Amino acid sequence: MNARALTLTSTVVALLATLLLGGHALAADAAAAKRFEVLSAGAANLYEAGQYEEAIAEYLKAYDVVPSGEVLYNVAFIYDKKLGETSLAKDFYKRVLRSPETSSNIIALATNRVRAIEQEEVAARTAAEQARAEARAAEERRRAEELARIEAARGKTVMNGGGGNSTVVASGGSDPNYLAYGLIGGGGAMVLGGIIAGIVTLGTESDFNEETDAAARAALKSDGEGQAVLTDVLLFGGAAVAATGVVLLLLDDDGGSDVNVGFSPATDGGGVVLVGGSL
Repeated sequence: MNARALTLTSTVVALLATLLLGGHALAADAAAAKRFEVLSAGAANLYEAGQYEEAIAEYLKAYDVVPSGEVLYNVAFIYDKKLGETSLAKDFYKRVLRSPETSSNIIALATNRVRAIEQEEVAARTAAEQARAEARAAEERRRAEELARIEAARGKTVMNGGGGNSTVVASGGSDPNYLAYGLIGGGGAMVLGGIIAGIVTLGTESDFNEETDAAARAALKSDGEGQAVLTDVLLFGGAAVAATGVVLLLLDDDGGSDVNVGFSPATDGGGVVLVGGSL
């Protein structure tokens, strides 16, 4: 066999090999195309049946077989228009724009929808911020109104204390009975506390009388003096507060006009002094 014949034979073998390999490739492409067609058709049927999540799953299987921008657009469209998941939709629309060999029409649709979604996101953030601002303003108004109601409920009722003297000013326009009952109850509680403190004071005095140690007696004396002062303050102060409540009740029964009653509790055992009174 000469060199020319050998060259011809090699060329023929190479051509035959190319044809065989090409045939296998074409067969594989045909099978992939058939598989892609079946999956896409199934996805379309699921979409028409309203099974949107299942349709997405089938479209993604089809994309794995033959990467296609049109398939990605279908997935994005379902997320966008049927499931309302615009964040996922935007991601798939952007994948469409990155996908090679996507038709210009699909690219235009995906581009427009990405822009629209981003504008909707900006509008949603703006609306959320405005809603939060309005909620804060409403809360501030509510607090201001609540404070105003508290002040109005107080009306002309003012409690001023200092130097052992107290003054109560009540307006007949509101219902002073609440204030009167509160004073009576509070005064009674103070008197009860004074009685308890007096019992404790007596116990301390008894311990003082029985104690022989000088240091202990000094400590007991100091404790007893403090307890005695507390007893006087609670007893006479409570009596004064309760008496003021009784006066308010009596004055309210007489016509409910403005009342100005003062009292000065004596802590030296002298009793309770009512100071001034006008109707």
